[in-house]
Amino acid sequence: KTYVEPGTCQNRNADSFGGKSFADYWTYSTEPQNTGNLGDVTTLAYPPPDPVIGDWNVYMHPTECGKVVYEGTFTWSDLRNCKKFNSEGKPYTHIADDDNWVNLTGTFYTNVVSPFWPDTDFGYYRVYQLISQPF
Repeated sequence: KTYVEPGTCQNRNADSFGGKSFADYWTYSTEPQNTGNLGDVTTLAYPPPDPVIGDWNVYMHPTECGKVVYEGTFTWSDLRNCKKFNSEGKPYTHIADDDNWVNLTGTFYTNVVSPFWPDTDFGYYRVYQLISQPF
């Protein structure tokens, strides 16, 4: 269940999901513009960002009503260390080099995930990819 097992560079902290019920994973504020209603463990639809890797922020757009913004800034080392939950699997990035250059490549994905039923986990989810951006 990748929604509760984020990789090291994802926009949520795995610790936020510990001890929560399935229904808690999908809670959201009806007043996200109010301070503390985004990026908090009480509204896991927009959970706290991972405090370790990357510099993530979540906030309401100041001029576009209803628009939630996630933004992240990563160092070279942050990107190079991006891994799946529990550091399993291959890294998300690849380095190619020669005598003249070093090239770090990968892809950022932004997906929206929601359950078919918010109070029961049947193992089926709506997943919509908003963007994939190679670098």
